[in-house]
Amino acid sequence: AKRGADIVTQLLSVSKRHDLMLGLVDLKQSVDQVLVICRNTFDKSVDIKPFICDESAYVTADRAQIEQVILNLCVNAYHAMTSMRVEGEKIGGVLTVRVERITEGSDFHSIHQDAEGRSFVSVTVIDTGIGMDAYVQSRIFEPFFTTKETIRGTGLGLTMVQSIVSRHGGFIDVFSEPGRGSTFRVSFPLAETPAEAAEE
Repeated sequence: AKRGADIVTQLLSVSKRHDLMLGLVDLKQSVDQVLVICRNTFDKSVDIKPFICDESAYVTADRAQIEQVILNLCVNAYHAMTSMRVEGEKIGGVLTVRVERITEGSDFHSIHQDAEGRSFVSVTVIDTGIGMDAYVQSRIFEPFFTTKETIRGTGLGLTMVQSIVSRHGGFIDVFSEPGRGSTFRVSFPLAETPAEAAEE
């Protein structure tokens, strides 16, 4: 029943039937809250390393959905370093989560030319897990495509992530190689903080 409910919730997110509850969201705070969950539930064989920028990292977003995106990426990274390893392979690795401002002239703006002239802030989730080949990378956002055991994955997680990021006017980038881990970067338009808006 719980699994069925999860699938329905994910389908509603993918089909954009959930209304966004927009507000000013501090991505640094959201990452902190997600990492508390990760530290309390992940096996200790996974070392969690956050790198958080000093600058403000506010976005206009639905807090619950943004945290769902971050958690989903962290859980996928965790699985890539644990349950998805082949038998006899050492379990564990390093989960790195970065929050940083994206500056003009970076690779981000060369990849996403329609983002030119706008400031963004990104959350990057990096794992040292099994990685993905080009074929898997080309299909990861397809509904119901999964490389996990049926009992562990619905194949909707990354489809939902992509849908949420898109609805927030953001972008998602994936970098991966088999045996060398994966990097997922989600980027959202930077919002003014209340203090910055008042100063203007």
